[in-house]
Amino acid sequence: MTYLALFLVILGVIFAVPIWLENRLRPVDEDYREKAPGTFAKLSQGVTHYRWQGSARGPVLVAIHGLTTPSLVWAALADDFGRLGYRVLTYDLYGRGFSDAPIGVQDADFFMRQLDELLDHLNLAGNISVMGYSMGGSIAGTYAAANTHRVDRTFLIASAGFETVESDFDSFCRRNTLIGDWVHDAFAARRLRKDLIADDAPSDVPELKEAQLAELGRQGFIRAVLSSRRGMLSQSLEEAMKTLAVHDLPVFAVWGDSDPVIPIRSVEMLRQWNPKAIQKVIANADHALPYSHGDFVFDAFETMLADEG
Repeated sequence: MTYLALFLVILGVIFAVPIWLENRLRPVDEDYREKAPGTFAKLSQGVTHYRWQGSARGPVLVAIHGLTTPSLVWAALADDFGRLGYRVLTYDLYGRGFSDAPIGVQDADFFMRQLDELLDHLNLAGNISVMGYSMGGSIAGTYAAANTHRVDRTFLIASAGFETVESDFDSFCRRNTLIGDWVHDAFAARRLRKDLIADDAPSDVPELKEAQLAELGRQGFIRAVLSSRRGMLSQSLEEAMKTLAVHDLPVFAVWGDSDPVIPIRSVEMLRQWNPKAIQKVIANADHALPYSHGDFVFDAFETMLADEG
């Protein structure tokens, strides 16, 4: 065998490693979904897992989770909003939780299509409110601006779409196709697992860590994360926030003053884009707001709603 042929064989083996690793992961099939709470909808891009919580009647609040946290992240806050009379709809974004992981660029159009089709599937033709955490905030704000005729108000929690701090690893993978894909496929799961295991902070949703670790063992998750970094997380909420201001649609935002992912200067950015937005900063809170400081988040929103009405 010539040196060139040997080199090509070695190169082929190296590039085959991520494919081998992905194929070893558990597929999201009926067995995987056997113990899933909630229900499933077959939409055009794939199966979407969703769940109703809170009041059986009342206004609908659609809660949209973030980049790496499945819809379970809303377990505590959904009950809180249910006590306010909301029917809270939570669902897993494609590639997360118990939903399918279709191939495609996970940009705003991708996620808005999933939400539109889910609402149509549930025959929800009336007005709704949307609440988004982290990347879910980007989706919620974008959806609200594109549907000002049916969205009553928008709740943002440590929302992306303003300014996001990313590691050198994530930046490299996002900016570089092919080699970035390979590096991310090969090493991202290990990095995420290490961070999750090291995180011993108290949680309002203690089962969330186990669910996040389980996601690292399912097919499509890691690639969905990278696709979202290149898509939804690379899009600004500036125009969306300005649109909501023009239409006088309420925007309520909560931030953590110690958030290493979404800098606190996002408060000023939102103030510039939408001076009508009502904001609250929670002291000693990082990016885990919905499950580390759920009571504070809910109290902030409850106060904002009371002041509104």
